[in-house]
Formats: sequence, structure tokens, C-alpha cells
Amino acid sequence: MDKVIKMNNNDFKNLLSEKKEIGFGSEGTIFEIGKDFVLKQFNEFADMNDYSEEELLQFSDIDSSSYYFTKKIIYVDEELEALIMKKCNGYNLTSIKPLTINLTKLLKAYEKFDKDTKAISEKNIKGFDMMFNFMYDGNLFGAIDTIHYFRSDDDTVKIYEDNISTFNHELTLLLIDGNFNTFVNSIPQLKEMYEYLLNHKDVNFKLFISKFKEELRKYCDKDIILLEDAKKAIRKTDSTYPNFPKYSLKQKQS
Repeated sequence: MDKVIKMNNNDFKNLLSEKKEIGFGSEGTIFEIGKDFVLKQFNEFADMNDYSEEELLQFSDIDSSSYYFTKKIIYVDEELEALIMKKCNGYNLTSIKPLTINLTKLLKAYEKFDKDTKAISEKNIKGFDMMFNFMYDGNLFGAIDTIHYFRSDDDTVKIYEDNISTFNHELTLLLIDGNFNTFVNSIPQLKEMYEYLLNHKDVNFKLFISKFKEELRKYCDKDIILLEDAKKAIRKTDSTYPNFPKYSLKQKQS
């Protein structure tokens, strides 16, 4: 498979004219390329010429269902213009309505993401600029915008803790911040676990969420499937989590 594509400007414009724009970020715009791939076109703020072809494609042969690495790069009139990678379904964590989340499914999805994080960490792959670059569709998590990831000489245990801690931090804020802060702080053990999770890397996220779910069950006196089932425990507070447009996870989960 040819991983380096070279085009002229007219051909590239024609290519994009046939594609659907599905998102954008600080470094560029995302277009859907068929059913399974996306193209990221860089904007003027992305200084990608500092990266060699080898660096941009160094993880292209790694097949991970949780980490979406660059598969191809596109030059337009000899200038690096775009990347192609597999499409990650779902919503950015910052855009999900937390009360539509199923905690049981979330824990199952977390186990898969955690396993894949350990796998890339054992290959000495260290994430960079990971915050706000995680997706979730109700069944699987995905890490996107991986172009700044790099090979690290650190111990693989440290690499894993660094990689997973950013995800743990963001996921914890999504579930707790703005809705359940008061509830969590009212239970000493849960409060201690929450504060430790936000400030340390050697944490057991699954243990915290399992404890959180159990305390919600006891307080609400019913099984908690979706977080909205625990409305009795909600005390609205000022949220530090980004106030982006929010989307409900589509399926009614059980």
C-alpha cells in the first residue's frame, strides 16, 4: 500500500469537493473518505512541515481498535497537506450528555481501551496532546488526533500510567463534574478516591466507578442503568468541564 500520495492542487480540490466535512479542530478540518476512513486537511495554524514522513507514518502499521493512527499522508504541490486515518465513530467526550451514559457498558468499554493502552505502551508509544481527543459511541472508546504521539525511552509502566491517566481524568470529569460533585463529596471514601484519581496516575478507575455506582444504587434504592436513573443524587454545581454542545448516546442501553 502506497502510504505517500502526491497530488496537484486542482486534483486535491476536486477530491475534497466530493467529500463530506464532518468536523474540525485547532489544526484542520476532517472529511469523510468512504465508510471507514477520514481525511484531515491541515490549516495555517498546523506547523506539520517540522515532521518527517517517517515520524508521521511511524505507527501506520499498528492495528488498534482504540487508537487511530495515521495510515497515509498527502502532499499537494510538494507541500504536506493532509493525513488519512481510520474513522472513529461516536462523539467527543466533551460533547456527550453524561446522564445518557450506561455505567455497565462504560466499564466494559473501559476494559477494552485500557487493554489497548497497555498494548501501545508496551511498544513505547507515548501520547501527546491527548486531552479532549477521546471519542465514545456507547460501546467503544477511541483516541484520535494521534499525530503528535512519539516513541519514548521511559519505562513502559510509566508510559502506560501517563497514557491512561489523561483518559481517566477526562472520563471522571465527564461523569461527576457539574452533577454529582456534592454526592461524591458527601461520602468520605468516595471523595478520597475521587480526589486521588484526579491528582495521581497510579489509580484504579474501575474500582472508583464501581464504588460510585454502588453508592448511587444504595442512595436511590434502585439499580442504576443509565446515569439519569440516579437523578435523586444530582445536585447541580458549577462545572469546570467544557460547555460544548451535548449529544445523547443513541441507543437505549440496558
